[in-house]
Amino acid sequence: MQIFNIFDNLERMHNNIKTGKGKDDVLKQEINILNKKFQTTRGYFDLLKGKSDPQDENDLKICSFVIIYASEVLEAITKIIKKRETMPEKSFSDENKNVLKNPLNSIHMLLVHYLDIFKEVLILNENNFIYGAISRSRSLLEMFFIFHYLFCNPESFERYSDHGFLRYIERSKKWKIPLRASEIERYEQIKIKYNDEYGKFIKNYGWVKEIKNPNGIGGLIDLFTNVNDDKTIFYLKDWYKVLSEFSHSSFFIVSRPERKYVPDFLPWAIIYCLEMLRAYTDYLVDKFKLSEIEYLPDIIGGLIGIIINNIQPYHPNTDYKNIVNTNDNYK
Repeated sequence: MQIFNIFDNLERMHNNIKTGKGKDDVLKQEINILNKKFQTTRGYFDLLKGKSDPQDENDLKICSFVIIYASEVLEAITKIIKKRETMPEKSFSDENKNVLKNPLNSIHMLLVHYLDIFKEVLILNENNFIYGAISRSRSLLEMFFIFHYLFCNPESFERYSDHGFLRYIERSKKWKIPLRASEIERYEQIKIKYNDEYGKFIKNYGWVKEIKNPNGIGGLIDLFTNVNDDKTIFYLKDWYKVLSEFSHSSFFIVSRPERKYVPDFLPWAIIYCLEMLRAYTDYLVDKFKLSEIEYLPDIIGGLIGIIINNIQPYHPNTDYKNIVNTNDNYK
């Protein structure tokens, strides 16, 4: 069941603006509607039974709301893209040299996977499987760093896609899984394409050109912290170190500390889920001229402001309002 009806709402907004209503007024109205839904529809309430900590309960409710909203946004985008692909201009075809491959093969599915893991974190945390929740939270951070790199270096979309396909074929061959002729043909083309760097390219993060050691995410994280002075990246790098300690058989596991690290991390996971969604929709509008969703980046920006205003009172020691660009224009 759809709660937000993103696709229908976008069509309604377009029609209202066409009939003469001001864009700013229409956007403001939509964000106000979203705010009302936020106050009355907070997601998977059954997951919150037994919660006694108000901070945990508030964060988990917000997580649930964001997961549902983001899932419906992605469903609406899929619906719009499928509709576009049936049009004569084939805006999303690989033959169109003005674009960088179909984003559904990379960024879209990365966001879908992010939401799937987010659900796991909710369920594990609610059932007191804290270490499982920590491990999955670590995966959320890994995806954020990958996403951030891709949007800072959009020319890498193709390398990311080629790398994933190449590793899929290599594993299929090793496990003797039958392959189609078209897959073998593409595999051979990719091998030739990256022939000069194949040994490095085939490694875990070989698609990231700039890192010297592409075996793990550490090289990618170091790349961010070495090339820019982004306080948020430094903060998230520290979080990754903490979450990693609890994802392996270290003394942190043996000592079984009382403190729950997942609730402390949840606000970041919530905010950056929406940040990634905003960046993705903005990219589709800018690069693919997806006019049907041209108002979504502003709406998501408004939602980020709503979310931060609800998170902040429960986390007074962190100034969330200064870590992202919220959209206050339509409140």
